[in-house]
Amino acid sequence: MTKLLRIATSIMCVLMFAIVVGQVYMWEGRRQGRQEFTRQVQEMEARLAEVEAQLKEEEDERLNYLVYRIITCESGRRHDVWGDAGKAFGVAQFHRATFFDMAKKAGLRNADWHNEHQQILLLKWALWQGVADKHWVRCYREAMG
Repeated sequence: MTKLLRIATSIMCVLMFAIVVGQVYMWEGRRQGRQEFTRQVQEMEARLAEVEAQLKEEEDERLNYLVYRIITCESGRRHDVWGDAGKAFGVAQFHRATFFDMAKKAGLRNADWHNEHQQILLLKWALWQGVADKHWVRCYREAMG
């Protein structure tokens, strides 16, 4: 019986050792799996950042192109021009009231209707807000082609 007990004890020790080794391998596999998952998530986040940057760049280019087309249509890209029977002025042909209304909504401080840069800035803002089609109807349509 003692020999049988020693054999059973040995078998139990081997089985327990196998279980412990199996647990260690499982834990290591999970750790490696987590590391791999973390690496994949980091790669996906980096790729997403690249795509977002590319989309922003393309959107900026598109916006600049629309601004160029609209001011070409409105003023021939000249800032010293009056239109709409003297009501509109500048490169973007803003009416005074429209300019100051947009400037307020856009949070533009020290707004100056006669400032070419501010007119372009507010035209971009209007395009970004989706309201340019209501203020530059004909030229917006032409720019959108």
